[in-house]
Amino acid sequence: MAVIRALVCLVLACVFFTSGQAAEPQNNNDAELDALMQMLEQQTEIATKTGLNKDFVPGLVSLLDGRDLERRGMRTVAEALTLVPGLNITSNGHGASQILVRGMTPAFASSTVKVMLNGVSLSSPVLRGNAAFLEVPISQVERIEIVRGPGSAVHGEFALMGIVNIITRNQGKRLSGEIDEDATWSGGGVYSWQSEDRDWDFALNAAAAAHQGGDLDAQSDALYQFGFGAFSNAPGPANSKKHYRSILFNADSDDYSFKAQWLQLGAGDFFGINEYLPPDSQKIISTNDYFNLQGERHLRSSELGELDVRFGWTRINRDVDRRYVGPPELFGGPPGDDIVADVDLVEDHTYAEFDLRRRYGDHGLLLSGGVAYTDVAKSRLLINLDPASFLPTVQKNAFFPVVEKDDDRWNYHLLAQDEWRIDDRLSLTYGARFDDYDDVGSAFTPRLAAVYRASRDLTLKAQFAHAFRPPTLYEIGGSLEDLEPVESDNFEIAAIYGQQGNRVAVTLFHHDIRDLIVFNFTPTGAGYLNLDGAHSSGVEIEAERRLNRFVSIDGNISYTRPRDESVDEDIMDSTRWLANAGVRFTPTHDLSFHLQANYVGERVRAWYDPRDPIDDSITVDVSADWQAAPDLIVRSGIRNVGDVDRTYPARAFTYADDFPTQGRTFWLGLIYQPGI
Repeated sequence: MAVIRALVCLVLACVFFTSGQAAEPQNNNDAELDALMQMLEQQTEIATKTGLNKDFVPGLVSLLDGRDLERRGMRTVAEALTLVPGLNITSNGHGASQILVRGMTPAFASSTVKVMLNGVSLSSPVLRGNAAFLEVPISQVERIEIVRGPGSAVHGEFALMGIVNIITRNQGKRLSGEIDEDATWSGGGVYSWQSEDRDWDFALNAAAAAHQGGDLDAQSDALYQFGFGAFSNAPGPANSKKHYRSILFNADSDDYSFKAQWLQLGAGDFFGINEYLPPDSQKIISTNDYFNLQGERHLRSSELGELDVRFGWTRINRDVDRRYVGPPELFGGPPGDDIVADVDLVEDHTYAEFDLRRRYGDHGLLLSGGVAYTDVAKSRLLINLDPASFLPTVQKNAFFPVVEKDDDRWNYHLLAQDEWRIDDRLSLTYGARFDDYDDVGSAFTPRLAAVYRASRDLTLKAQFAHAFRPPTLYEIGGSLEDLEPVESDNFEIAAIYGQQGNRVAVTLFHHDIRDLIVFNFTPTGAGYLNLDGAHSSGVEIEAERRLNRFVSIDGNISYTRPRDESVDEDIMDSTRWLANAGVRFTPTHDLSFHLQANYVGERVRAWYDPRDPIDDSITVDVSADWQAAPDLIVRSGIRNVGDVDRTYPARAFTYADDFPTQGRTFWLGLIYQPGI
């Protein structure tokens, strides 16, 4: 509602832009130490592949600290990302979380956020989506680095609208666990070791989580829209069962590093792949396994500079067992067994890369290159339908998969970049990356950015960057025409005032996106094709303020105007307004309370959807964090205190009431960490 939006904006404006009560003075030595530690904690390599403070790198970078996220009651990376200006998280009909950046919804900009785990890209060149990484528990996370906007000039494909790098814990020893009243639980631990001479160290980080399902009730589904409501399982509970498991290992020395990472996400079929509600089974239907091995050699010399050479291999295995396709009556058969599908898809990704860094006076040079090979090792689709007549059968039959076994892709890239520090106040970063594909051509992505430190407290930024993402092998296999890569021109201007703890940042942006790859229906069939572009413009305001030694506040407001140029309307399922507000109260050094509010504005429908827009909503979470003993922390809280009925948008003519989300939930957690 407009009243809620106005109230949120007014409260945040009053809180952040009035003088308020000044923080109590600190001892000078303590203040200097705090400032130094905060500076070190804000270092990031995600924007330029060189370590810089996030306020001084080109582009807009947000850092989320894992311990702070725990205090706010965040469970997963997906929940944490809702704190970032301009980012929204939604979920599709089969329960997969999706990142929306500055109004670009999945229908218009899928696979445009590159997700990395400990610096290793696990984005798939075969299929879209990165749901498994969004389910990483916050207890496993040291910090999350986010680039809002283009990142292709450094990180290449799939960084069209943003980058998310999840850095997991690799220091000390730690055990943690959490459970809520819906029997959703998570647990994990970290164990690290360092040799006596400090030549080697390694860390093992493991976690697991599970949700029993059955807490989301669906109303009429797409079968009602097609006149088959008598055969529907709706209304009824969605199959929302889910589990997450991971084992992450890394070993490091001055000269070498090695990573072995395994993640698994299992999920039910939620509201159905075709928006037909599945039977109430509450069991795992699909399992996605991600396995990566990477070795890296570090070479350092005064003549050469710093050279890192990496070799890696990633396997992604997607297994689907008896996914509900629809009732037999829908396919002209008599009542009987449901129509179900089995899918087995395995992709291998092998790569070799290098980064060469060297300083020449005021110039910091980066030369990077690499080669990658993607191969579909296995692809199988079985459905209990006759492939010729599409009538139901007793046995399952092999169907022609969109992605075939032995489909492959070669990719080569070369990047050159210069960070030129003109003087103590002004620096320019300019460079370009060239990517060449053996199946979809090439892409050239330049960038020019400036950072001006106008004073100790004021930093100004400006950036132009070109970005792209190639069509996936799945999109090529299901295309109606030869597909071109999606490309975008991006402009950003930002002003950052203040220091850590008392800080305000304002960002203006514009994205012009061309050759969007969308699934569409035409007179000749249905499939993927390039359509007219879209553009998105807006402003993001973020701030944090320490009122006194007991109370600190933070928050942000985002206004975005995302437009679909083909119909000159706002992009379907997008919202113009997003906002967050957090208040932390620390009455003693071992006890803190946190209140977190999240606002999502009204979301528009597609131009052909007769339903009203989805109402705006505001949800509030409260949490407490208590250091009960020197090595024990007790945490608890309530999510969605007001039991607000927030929904994710469903496609037109499917679920008339959209996809519901979880209501009010009480939770309890423990952290055991010797030596804290």
